[in-house]
Amino acid sequence: MKVNKAEALNELCQAYETHLDDTMGTLHNRFVAFIAESRLPLPQVLLVLKMVESEVVAQAQKKYMGAD
Repeated sequence: MKVNKAEALNELCQAYETHLDDTMGTLHNRFVAFIAESRLPLPQVLLVLKMVESEVVAQAQKKYMGAD
């Protein structure tokens, strides 16, 4: 049986994308539940999410661009 590398790679990519979609859905649901449980007003929730986003961007810049 001859394996077509391009087809195998395409199937692997599709399986990985499906896995990512499923994992993102789970993360989304966990965030929604956690936010609801916090009972904070949405403006404060959004502020906290922006703070987390800023931290993640700073970490990525440091790792991939060597920025301090």
